[in-house]
Amino acid sequence: MDDFPNGCLVSAAAAEQLDELEWNAADLFARHLSGDWGEVSNEVRRMNEDPAKWRRLSCYWHDRKAGLGLVVVEEDDQLTLLTTTELAAIGNPQSPKPASGLH
Repeated sequence: MDDFPNGCLVSAAAAEQLDELEWNAADLFARHLSGDWGEVSNEVRRMNEDPAKWRRLSCYWHDRKAGLGLVVVEEDDQLTLLTTTELAAIGNPQSPKPASGLH
């Protein structure tokens, strides 16, 4: 199992995709927590960089045409979720809130 900071969760769908892509959840959390937001809109980037905002979003694509990518949603200092781009975009119950601004 990957080691990652407390409060970081991985959805079941994201865990499957991580295995398929041979990606590491800890690496994606580290990128997100270091300020590497991946491919997000300018609006999301500004939100992420605003210290007054409590929500941050990152998107890391493997194959955009196939829709294969993972999203990190940081809701507050207690919860950071790794989920699939598909679940984040539709607001699946495994994703805390629908994501907008994914590139």
